[in-house]
Amino acid sequence: MATFHFLNTSITVKNLLLLGKKKTPYYQRRVPAELVKRVGIKLIKFKLDLKLGSAATQVERVAAWHDSLFAQMRNDPDLPFPSQKKAALGLLYTYGLKEGSGNERFEGPDADQYGHFPQLADFESDYMYKKGKGKLTEADRLAAKALFNPLPVMVSELWDAYLKDDQRDADWRKKNKTYIDNLIKVIGDQAVVNVTIENAREFRDRRHKDGVKTRTVQKEINLIKAVFKKGMRELGIKATNPFEGIKAVALGHDSVKRETLEAEEVQKALNACRKAGDDIATIMLIALFTGCRVTEAAGLRKEDVKVKGKTPSMFFRAHDMRRVKTANSEREIPIHPTLLPFIKAQLELEPKGTPLFKRYNKRGQKTSGDAASGALNKRWKVIFPNKKITNHCFRHTLEDRLKDADVPQYRIDEILGHSQQSSGAQYGKGRALDKKLKDLMAALPFI
Repeated sequence: MATFHFLNTSITVKNLLLLGKKKTPYYQRRVPAELVKRVGIKLIKFKLDLKLGSAATQVERVAAWHDSLFAQMRNDPDLPFPSQKKAALGLLYTYGLKEGSGNERFEGPDADQYGHFPQLADFESDYMYKKGKGKLTEADRLAAKALFNPLPVMVSELWDAYLKDDQRDADWRKKNKTYIDNLIKVIGDQAVVNVTIENAREFRDRRHKDGVKTRTVQKEINLIKAVFKKGMRELGIKATNPFEGIKAVALGHDSVKRETLEAEEVQKALNACRKAGDDIATIMLIALFTGCRVTEAAGLRKEDVKVKGKTPSMFFRAHDMRRVKTANSEREIPIHPTLLPFIKAQLELEPKGTPLFKRYNKRGQKTSGDAASGALNKRWKVIFPNKKITNHCFRHTLEDRLKDADVPQYRIDEILGHSQQSSGAQYGKGRALDKKLKDLMAALPFI
């Protein structure tokens, strides 16, 4: 265990070790004596990856997972330890076998001699030899069982099955994997067929108790439900999805209505950005005058911006450094005359390379949307100290002002890239840029 000292307080983190001169963090815990043979080792120890979060947080999550799994293994003598299951299946593979091979008949000229696969005879021979010598391991025992009865699929195995054929990027996978980790922390890494609707409700209620917002709880439930659905289909598990029909309690009752800006406040923001005159100010105004998401603005490339011609415009689209939220998020938006000087100035600031905002687009990395969002939020708090303003407020501000200008909802959706557009709206190039600009000018008549 590691002890941290802060002022007059000492905090001890169980199962955490800090080794070497660099204090490299490791997770370590002893396996309960009665489970050592089934787990295969007496001590679990591995290096922590700080990219996955703080060492203390990781230790807490893994320890909770092990506590739950060990408790289930005590109650179920056939429940395998995940690493032992992998070892057992790997052992079968070395013999050219797989789960269920023992139930298949061998067809060929040597059928009378072997009865089953020749490889099965080899495995059985080695198994009996180890048994006679008293050298059978847990992996041997599980492998022998798996030949005739597939080993139970654990909840932790669903994630990899869910990701098959999935095109999500690494950041999305890392973020959403935490939802499955949270589930395992609450109900344990048990066999998928044993997960019940009561377990699903237990998870939901625990997240509510942890103070998580109801819409976030529902988002986690939706992702977990999708993981179970696809994971069970991929792995051939015929069972009812325990998260089907589960919903957050009083969904949305704790939501805080986003504030929007009045006309004079839009002018105040514009004046502050003119005074600052930096790249952050330009991103702020792009968000304000297009209603785009911050990552969409921060990830713009020079080739996405057109300042010449009758109607200057910018194109929000996916590329190798930044994806878009939905298919409808790919859209071309006219550049408001008030915004145009800022865009031209930014183009001159970055004469080389393709990113419009080099600060948030490092070579070989994804657009740093979180960094841009944090910088903008700090700036907004200075401009509007008495309002709860966040970057997303400007999507709502533009939507409200478009509505006040009597712009129909389908045209608002097209400008903001909302996903609820009709199927017909997804074909063709969309409305002409000059018509979109007319709508924007009616909503934001600032020059």
